[in-house]
Amino acid sequence: MLVFWMIARVASLTGERIMFHAIGDGLDPWVTASSTYGGAALLLWLTAWTTGQAVWVPGAWLPSVVYAGSFWLYIAALSRGPVSQVTPVANASLLVAFFVRPSWGVMSVLALVLFAVGLWWLVPKTGRLSTAVWWMLLSDGGLVWGRLLDSRLAGGAPALAYAATLYSGVTLVFLAGTLIRRQGVSLGRVWRQRGASLAGASFFNGFSYLTVVMLLGYLPPSGVEAVSAIAGITGTWMGALWFHEEHVGRRVLAAVFMTAGAFLLILHHVQNAPTADLPLDRRAFFR
Repeated sequence: MLVFWMIARVASLTGERIMFHAIGDGLDPWVTASSTYGGAALLLWLTAWTTGQAVWVPGAWLPSVVYAGSFWLYIAALSRGPVSQVTPVANASLLVAFFVRPSWGVMSVLALVLFAVGLWWLVPKTGRLSTAVWWMLLSDGGLVWGRLLDSRLAGGAPALAYAATLYSGVTLVFLAGTLIRRQGVSLGRVWRQRGASLAGASFFNGFSYLTVVMLLGYLPPSGVEAVSAIAGITGTWMGALWFHEEHVGRRVLAAVFMTAGAFLLILHHVQNAPTADLPLDRRAFFR
């Protein structure tokens, strides 16, 4: 079953990123976020209820505000930018985590070099990163901030209950933003017009977290991070093929470099724990 859940983790993250781009193109990110994370919250509550974990976890509310900012940027980046250019940058969250409490060594320096080379391969001929890439980098920073809050506030709560509560808080933030922007009518219209696509994105979004819960039964959190990093390559490749994007070879190569850097940072962390204190040790929330 370990291999099954590893494949499911990579596939769900890849599918999530493709679906966010497909449904988010031309939509207000608040509408996309409200729809997809709301659906994912319902899926998580249903699963929590069937497993006897349907309880509120108050400690999840503060992180949910931070995650809402990170997830909004995540959706905006995937909606506005080419999937094959934006997806590899999601692995930079490990780079951000490393700099929270850096622990230097040959392996960590090599990892940073690989990240830098991969990012350079993503830069177009203009020499500038797109706005969508910058949004994803900011999203990575918000994700790490949320993970640090998780480690303090999760308090040993059941994983599904914590995730369902957190997703509910995230959804409320998104709904508030949608209503403030007077996009409530658009939200209803989008569900009528793209209900099947939104349901699919919600499923991938919620299921991607369920795979984390299952994998934590077999692997430490750092191992789950390593599995998740593979989606940087598969998402880049599949996104380029699905949407007929340009510079496929260059972007896949960039994803390979950045994913290799992520693996090296995780390996460095495992070999040097607890001195290499990345926020990976607690069974906290994953994007």
